[in-house]
Amino acid sequence: IDWCLVSRCGKNGKCHDGRDSYNCECDPGYKVDIVDSSWQTCANIDECDTLGGYGACSVGAGRCVDGLLGYKCDCVTGYENVKNSVGLDSCAPVLCAALPRKENASSIIEGQKLSYPEMTYFFCHAGYSLDGTVTGQTLFEMSCGADGVLTGTQNECKPVLCPVAPAAPHAKVVGANPVHFG
Repeated sequence: IDWCLVSRCGKNGKCHDGRDSYNCECDPGYKVDIVDSSWQTCANIDECDTLGGYGACSVGAGRCVDGLLGYKCDCVTGYENVKNSVGLDSCAPVLCAALPRKENASSIIEGQKLSYPEMTYFFCHAGYSLDGTVTGQTLFEMSCGADGVLTGTQNECKPVLCPVAPAAPHAKVVGANPVHFG
């Protein structure tokens, strides 16, 4: 009996006839699998599983797409496909430019880069606020957008405008009135 006549190796492997059965020799990217309890066939190897693509692509809810002898990552907005330490696809957050130096304000990570969706706070120095008033906000946020652009960079800390000095008996205001801090 020529067992290869009934083999299920398929188009992705070669059949080798044996005495009581057949064996499949599968093409690269395929493996021997058993179907219907005893029949060998050549099945595609899921490289998303065997090469760790499911984990590498899942960062930020990315998706692994299996291919022949490899996989590709389909990354969501805010993440990009980059090669990992062993040269395989992975999803990584988009990296924004370094945080700018803001005059009259500071951040604990000024000058460092943020990656999507990270954010940080900047604090206005004493005597400054976002609108230049004594009661104005002194805190603003910068964040890394999905497009790799920093948001919140337009904020600036303005010197506080001191209120007009009140009149006092037997006194006179000297200098500009009102006065700006600094």
